Amino acid sequence: MAQEVTEQVLNRRKLEESESRFRLLIQQAPVATSLYVGSQLRIEVANLTMLSYWDKDQSVIGKTFREAMPELQGQGYFEILDEVFKTAEAYQMHASPAQVSIGGKAGRYYFDLSFKPLLDTSGQVYAILNTAYDVTSQVEERQQKEKEQQQVLALFEQSPVEIAMLSPDGFHFKMSNPFYNDLVGRTSGQLLGRPLLEAIPELQGQGFDRLLRQVVDSGVPFVANEVAVKLVRSNELQTVYLNLTFQPQRHQNNNAVTAILVVATDVTLQVHTQQQIQQKNLQLHELLENTPDVITRWDKQRRLVFANQAFSAKTGTENTGLLGKTNLEMGQPTEVAVPYMDRLQQVLDSRQPAEHYNAFPAPVGLIQYHSRMVPEFDADGQLVSVLSIARDITELKVSEDRFRSLIQQAPIATSLLVGPEFIVEVANPIQLAHWGKDIFIIGKPLIQVLPELKDQSYLQVLEDVFTSGNVYSNAQAKVLLNINGMTQTHYFDLTYKPLLNASGQVYSILAMSSNITQQVLTRQELAEKSQDLELAMNIGQLGSFKINLLKHTATYSRLVMDWFNLQQQGEALPAIFSRIHEDDRAEVMQNIEQSILGENNGYHDLTFRVWDSSANSWRHLHSVGQTQLESGVAVSLSGIIQDVTNLVMAHNQLQESESRYKNLSIELEQRVKQRTRDLQIANQDLMRSNQDLQQFAYISSHDLQEPLRKIQSLGTMLEQRFSKQLGIEGKQLLDRMIKSGARMSNLIHDLLAFSYLSAKQQHFDLVSLDEILTDVINKLDLEIAERQALIEVNTLGTVQGDKSQLGQLFQNLVSNAIKFTLSSVRPHVRIECFQRSRGELPSELQPGSNANQFIQISISDNGVGFDTYHLDRIFQMFQRLHTRSEFPGTGIGLAICKRVVENHGGGITANSKPGKGATFCIYLPLQV
Repeated sequence: MAQEVTEQVLNRRKLEESESRFRLLIQQAPVATSLYVGSQLRIEVANLTMLSYWDKDQSVIGKTFREAMPELQGQGYFEILDEVFKTAEAYQMHASPAQVSIGGKAGRYYFDLSFKPLLDTSGQVYAILNTAYDVTSQVEERQQKEKEQQQVLALFEQSPVEIAMLSPDGFHFKMSNPFYNDLVGRTSGQLLGRPLLEAIPELQGQGFDRLLRQVVDSGVPFVANEVAVKLVRSNELQTVYLNLTFQPQRHQNNNAVTAILVVATDVTLQVHTQQQIQQKNLQLHELLENTPDVITRWDKQRRLVFANQAFSAKTGTENTGLLGKTNLEMGQPTEVAVPYMDRLQQVLDSRQPAEHYNAFPAPVGLIQYHSRMVPEFDADGQLVSVLSIARDITELKVSEDRFRSLIQQAPIATSLLVGPEFIVEVANPIQLAHWGKDIFIIGKPLIQVLPELKDQSYLQVLEDVFTSGNVYSNAQAKVLLNINGMTQTHYFDLTYKPLLNASGQVYSILAMSSNITQQVLTRQELAEKSQDLELAMNIGQLGSFKINLLKHTATYSRLVMDWFNLQQQGEALPAIFSRIHEDDRAEVMQNIEQSILGENNGYHDLTFRVWDSSANSWRHLHSVGQTQLESGVAVSLSGIIQDVTNLVMAHNQLQESESRYKNLSIELEQRVKQRTRDLQIANQDLMRSNQDLQQFAYISSHDLQEPLRKIQSLGTMLEQRFSKQLGIEGKQLLDRMIKSGARMSNLIHDLLAFSYLSAKQQHFDLVSLDEILTDVINKLDLEIAERQALIEVNTLGTVQGDKSQLGQLFQNLVSNAIKFTLSSVRPHVRIECFQRSRGELPSELQPGSNANQFIQISISDNGVGFDTYHLDRIFQMFQRLHTRSEFPGTGIGLAICKRVVENHGGGITANSKPGKGATFCIYLPLQV
């Protein structure tokens, strides 16, 4: 007996020592660690790190976890601990958010958590070991990086440079900004997700795929300027010139190339300009040699280094014998040579152009010249020479004074631009006022007087007039002028008339103009308003009308005249009423009469039919309008009319298809036991009907989406630009139109997705369901975080399938599980996987695959659930068990899920009870 007691004491001491070491181990653990004992989860041990996370001290030891941390109520952690204690299954959470206080600072923190059950000798859970690691900084850093990435992508989208992002494998478009889309003549929808050579086939054979592959293989960027690229734009193969950069983007961990950033700058205009400049230089050289003006170039020692043929002709000497000599060394008279050399020296000293008149003795006698000397500089700004241009004005000098007087007295703005540099020789007061200048600009080149003309076309026009000798006229010419330091747009009626010398050569241009800026701006403002309204009406296929109730006259837009087969403007209401379907006519007349009498605030909104002789059918029109009053009397009726035939037909056809489907279902139920063969035929008819319905929905959705987008966009434009004109009621109508368009757009989007699943040709590969589900959870990250949803996932494995469709399947089901959970409840979604034989499948399922083995994927939630009486209904198109105000949606999501599963040869069903959550079971064949 003494020995047994001794052993018990020794064992107890060993146990105490073991527990002491365990407690010491927890206290010294490098991470936050605590121990909760019993089903009440009393805090047995908590090291200092864990206490700091809780913002507590040792006083919490011995309390239950709920008592110690009441701030965690409603965040799901108490329920998780209870579940771990109950099931004896460990639970881990990564970057789990918690609203707590650390160091006296309350906020949202993120932790990597582990709850490990501890078992006694009988295998029962007696405690839970909790470890935690604060990853708040890492999560916030990741969130910041994601935000920065989104900002970078936004900058790419808004950048005025052509930018695109390609994948390294296959060069698929991952992103393209609007400027890149304009460059290649495609939309984002035509580029994103498609390989480069498939999206832009004309690039085939131009070597860009090889260059991109070199960038991926070497990791070295490719940079080249003025690369000639052939692109199809506006249905025409064009050659453009681009400055190109292919920049590899690398993964921050393994340095692998993850994408290629394509930066392209369209320099086609610059290249063409350079080519034109080269051509102009050639033309200039030819002009210098052939011009009758005497052109010479002098170095800084005032020695002749160039002279054109005119110089030799005027002096009667050969140029080659004069090169390298000064005027004195050429043997010119001192009274001629010295003043000329002095003027050259003045230009060299002042580094500024100069003009003068001089007489020069020649074999034919004394010649009067107008000379202009211009300093020439090298690329470093060093003065290297002086260019002199001398024009024979002997014959013109006589009539010059009379001509100047005529210009000064002209009733419109008039100026005389002399020579190829267009020296402002004369400008009357009206012209000076138009330019905002004074008389001190006389004698200067036009480009110095009006430097803002450099980037406009008028200098080129003047050159063309000077070269061709043809008169140029332009009504409403747009000119940018800098007056008093402000660049403003002006409009002129312009005329450039070339003036010829005695030899028939153009020596100057007479420029005449009338300032019509105010008239043009007024017309433009009116035209823009009319165009905006007309564009909105045309895009929306809207007709307009206005009826003068006092004069009994009317005006109609072209669409209204076509719809009502009106032959001329002015036909009043009786002409309209006579063309309306007799079943609609009385209601329309009554509605219009009520609005004229002031009922419904003079507003009418009605739909009616008129005969469309071109289609030999009735056209459905929707009209809204308003009566205008003066002194309480209706004076006019105006409004808009829209052709809604397609919408009405689409609605009727959908109703007819649904009606046929219901009638056929009833008939099949009555005959199923007696006429098996008839049932098969009816099923085939039903399949054809559904295919027709799907094809119709797909086409209708595409046809309706673009007008809806335009109506929404134009509605916004109307609201922004014409809100004052619309008035309160007009704004309300416009707001209703925009919101209705948005709801219709969402419906069309889902309808397109469903039709896409029906029309798309299947391409199955071996895909990882785990990877697909991970991508889905990442896409739903914001929704999960906002609802603090708990997602539990088992390993799912792989199947033969379409990755995109399966992603849509999981996203719809997980999103529904979160959405259909009450806002006061934290969503808890469990995703499990099982292998089933064909015989284990629910009897109501008839999978299309002949496979003997299936995987069952169950997605369970704690949502509002539903009555299984509606099980068949929830997988049908446009079927909803809840109102839109309770839970938003279009009623197509589960129909898409069913179609995806059927496309894969599987089946889908669900189990649920109201208020008890729901479990959706997906069965996919292991061999397709």
